[in-house]
Amino acid sequence: MISPKAKGGSPAGLDRARTGKFLRVKMRFAVVLLATVLLPCSGSTASPDLAPTFTTDISPILDNYCYDCHGFGLSKGGLTLDELDSEAALNNPNLWLKVLKKTRAGLMPPVDEAQPATAEVEALAQWIKTQVFKSDPANPDPGKVTLRRLNQAEYRNTIRDLTGVNYDTALEFPPDDTGEGFDNIGEVLNISPMLLEKYFDAAQDIIADAIARQGLAGLSPPELKRALPADSAGRQIHARTLLENFATKAFRRPVNESTLDRLVHLAGEFSSSPGRMDETGIAQALVAILASPRFIFRDELPAPSVPGESFPLIDEYSLATRLSYFFWSTSPDAELTALARDGRLRENLDAQVARMLASPQSGQFVENFVGQWLHSRDIRTATINDFQIFLREHAPSEVVAARKTLSDLEAVSIHNRTPEQIRLGDEAVKILTTAFARLPRVRFSNALRGSMQQETEMHFAYILREDRSVLELLDADYAFLDERLANHYGIPGVVGTEMRKVTLPADSPRGGILTQGTILATTSNPTRTSPVKRGVFILDNILGAPPAPPPPNITSLEDAASPEEIARMTLRDTLALHRAQPLCSSCHDSMDPLGLALENFNAMGQWRDQEQNEPIDASGRLITGETFQTISELKRILVTRYRQEFYYCVSEKLLIYALGRSLQYYDTPTLDRLVHRLEETGGSLASLVNEVVQTAPFQRMRVSSPVQTALAHPGINPINPNFPTP
Repeated sequence: MISPKAKGGSPAGLDRARTGKFLRVKMRFAVVLLATVLLPCSGSTASPDLAPTFTTDISPILDNYCYDCHGFGLSKGGLTLDELDSEAALNNPNLWLKVLKKTRAGLMPPVDEAQPATAEVEALAQWIKTQVFKSDPANPDPGKVTLRRLNQAEYRNTIRDLTGVNYDTALEFPPDDTGEGFDNIGEVLNISPMLLEKYFDAAQDIIADAIARQGLAGLSPPELKRALPADSAGRQIHARTLLENFATKAFRRPVNESTLDRLVHLAGEFSSSPGRMDETGIAQALVAILASPRFIFRDELPAPSVPGESFPLIDEYSLATRLSYFFWSTSPDAELTALARDGRLRENLDAQVARMLASPQSGQFVENFVGQWLHSRDIRTATINDFQIFLREHAPSEVVAARKTLSDLEAVSIHNRTPEQIRLGDEAVKILTTAFARLPRVRFSNALRGSMQQETEMHFAYILREDRSVLELLDADYAFLDERLANHYGIPGVVGTEMRKVTLPADSPRGGILTQGTILATTSNPTRTSPVKRGVFILDNILGAPPAPPPPNITSLEDAASPEEIARMTLRDTLALHRAQPLCSSCHDSMDPLGLALENFNAMGQWRDQEQNEPIDASGRLITGETFQTISELKRILVTRYRQEFYYCVSEKLLIYALGRSLQYYDTPTLDRLVHRLEETGGSLASLVNEVVQTAPFQRMRVSSPVQTALAHPGINPINPNFPTP
C-alpha cells in the first residue's frame, strides 16, 4: 500500500509500483467514462452528482491509501472499493458507514502503511456525510419507530405501579430477545401466539390478585365501593369514572370516549345481573385493559403538524412515556402525565430529567442500561469454577504431578492397567484427597457476585449524579467496595458490609470498569481467563469497533497444537500460534493485545503475578502502534489516544438504549452532536444524558405508520384488525 516514494524500494518494486499506478489511472478513467455514460439514463435514486464528486474528490484518496488492500482483486475484511463503478454501487450508505468509522478511528489504513493527511480524512468524512448520507445536521432524520412492546422488566414495573401487584415476569413469560446488546429493542421484541395468550392469562391473574388486596393502586377502595353502595344509574357513573382513570394510566394517555363506552358496556355484559355493574363485570373490563395492545405496546403519536416541518415532534404524552421508560422502566407518574396533559412538559424538560435522575426509581436505568452494556447483571449467572481456577494458580507441585498421573492413566482401561499403574493411580488419588482437604478455598459466592454488581453500577451512578467525566469509567483513583470485595481484590483497610467509595493506593492497578470483577468474570471461561473474550468486550463496548464474526470451521485455541504442546505453552503463546493462521490474524491482531493486558486478573477478578508457575506478561502493541507494559498504561492510552472512540461508543450505546432501536447511517449527525457535547463538557455524563433527551430521534418521528394510525383510532387492534379490543 506504500509507494516507493514513501518507503523506498528496489527497481523491481518501482516497476510494480509504476504498473499499479498505470492500472489505477486506467481504472479511474474507466470510472469517469462509465459514470458519464450511465448518469443521464440511470434510474438510481442517488444524487446525480455522486459519481462526479466521487471521481474528482474521493477516488484519488482511496487510490493512494486503500486500493492496494481493498482493490485489484483484494478485499481484506470483505471490503472492496475499486468496483464502485455505478451510481447504485456508490449509493451504499452501509458500506460508507464502515469506511467512516474505520478512518475516523485511525484504524485504516494500518499504522505501518502510508497515512492520509488530516485534511484528506476530513474531506472523505464530509463527502460521506453530505453526498452519500444526505445528512442535514439542522434537520436530522429521527429514524423509524418500531411499535415496541413492554419487555419483562417494563411490564413488571408498570404492573406494580398500576395495580400494586408484584408479577413475576421471569417465571411466567419466555425470555426477551436481545438486539444491539439490549432487551428493549423494538425490532426483536416480537409477540408470538403463545405470548399473546400469556398476556391474557396474566391480566386475569393480576386483576384477581389486585381486587383480593382490597383495591387497586391509584384506584382507591372507596372508588371501587362507589362503583358497587350506588343504584343502577349511579353504578354506571362511578364505574365509568373508575374505568376511565385506570385506562388512562394503563394506556399512558387519555382514553377516548368510544373506547370508554365499550369498556363500560363490557363491564355491564359480564356482571352477574346484566346492567347492574357488579365487581365481576368491572374486573372483566379491567382485564380487557391490561390485555389491550394499547397497554402491552408503547404507542407513540405525532403532535399537530407544523407547515413545512419534515419530521413532526411526538406529542407530549409520547414524550412522557419515552422519558419514563428511559429512566425508570415504567409508565409516567402523575407529575409527568399532568405536564403532558397541560402541554407544558417540553418547557419543563430539564427540570423533569433532573427530578427523574434524582429519584430512587432511576436505579432501573442504571441496572438495565449498565447491566447490559457493561455486563454487570450477568455476574449473577456467570459460570465460574472457583476451585479449578484456584488450582491453576496455587496447586502444590505434588498435586500437579498427581493430576498429571491420573490424566495419563485415563487413556488406559482400568481392566488393562499393570500392577504398577494401579499403584500409581491409588497413590495419586490419595495425594489429591489429602492435599485438597488442606487447600484453602476462594469461594465465588452469591454474596461476592452481588458486591461486584453493585461496584459497577455504583461507579456509573456516581459519575452520572456527581456530573463527572465518562473517562472515569475507564481510569479512576477510586472504587466502590465493601469488606468482602476488598478482601477478594487484596485491598486493605475496608471494614464492614456497606458498599462505599474507597480511594485506591497510588500504585493500584484497579480503578475503572476494566479491572472490576463483573467484566473480568463475565468475559472469562469457567476455569480460566479468555483474552479473546476480554478483547472483544473492549472492542465492542469501549471502542465501538466490534470484530467480524469468526469464519466457519475455524480451529479452536485448544486445537491449535497437540494437548502435550498446549500444556507446555502459556496462553499468550497459544494465541500467537492461533493468530498465525491467515484467516485469524486480522481480528486477533486487534483483540489479543487488549485481552492479554488483563491477564494479571484471573477469571474471578483477583490479581496474580503468574499462572501455572509461569510469569504473566501483560505487555502489548495495539494495531495503531501504541505499546504498553501494564494495564495501567493501557488505560492511559484509552483515555487519551482513544478518547474520541470511547465518546462515540458510549454515545451510541446510550442512544440505542434510549430509542429502543439500532442506529443507522442517518443517525450520524445525532452521534456527532452527542460527541461534540462530550468534548465541550470534558466528558460530562450528565450532560450527555440530557443531550440524548434533546435529540431529534428522541423528540421527533417520521410520518405516521399504519400501526400508529390504528392505535390513534378506537376499536382497532394493530395486531389483528378483525379482533377489536380496547
